[in-house]
Amino acid sequence: YEVPQDFTPVIRLFGFMLGLAVRADAPWADWPAFVAAARAAPGTLAFGSTGVHTAPHLVMEQLARREGVSLIHVPYRGEPDSIQALLAGQIAALAAGPGAGALVDEGRARWLNLWTAERHRRFPQVPTLMELGHPFSATTPIGIVGPAGMERDVVMRLHDAFRDATSDSAYQTLLSRLGMHSEYQDPEAYAAYLRQKVPEERDFLRTLGALSG
Repeated sequence: YEVPQDFTPVIRLFGFMLGLAVRADAPWADWPAFVAAARAAPGTLAFGSTGVHTAPHLVMEQLARREGVSLIHVPYRGEPDSIQALLAGQIAALAAGPGAGALVDEGRARWLNLWTAERHRRFPQVPTLMELGHPFSATTPIGIVGPAGMERDVVMRLHDAFRDATSDSAYQTLLSRLGMHSEYQDPEAYAAYLRQKVPEERDFLRTLGALSG
């Protein structure tokens, strides 16, 4: 299917906080130190993710290419498995989301960077990718779409209902607890976002050899 043509965007709601975490006792104090270690020993540092071609994996591939380093990707079936691998020392770092944030809160891990557009209010000391010289941010954006060709009045009734629900205090509390943040867009802005992002991500998947044609 073709996302911009086969679906009708209704509303973009929120994004998951993502970033790169290491164990609390890891020897790298920050992202530049991790990159320096990767340059000194190419192909030896491994990072985990929740699977091949997931957002954490793809962002790390982009960062590795931009930094000119070679990292080993280790995919796991889910975040719990990858967290256990990090704590056991089986991987050097973990590209992950809220689960890793819980480890940081517990003092068992620390962030080297976060991929939000601005510093996260929960971890204000952690730099963003843009602060580290990479002109992009990345979350796992969550939104609601319908089938192609939905009538405008139906789209707007749905949009308005979901938008109103986002102001509920319980919703806001849940976002904060799970390390999410609002990324609201109306139907037009959400459609423009998809038109931009789909070809960008498709092109990058081709550079990785994951897509042909």
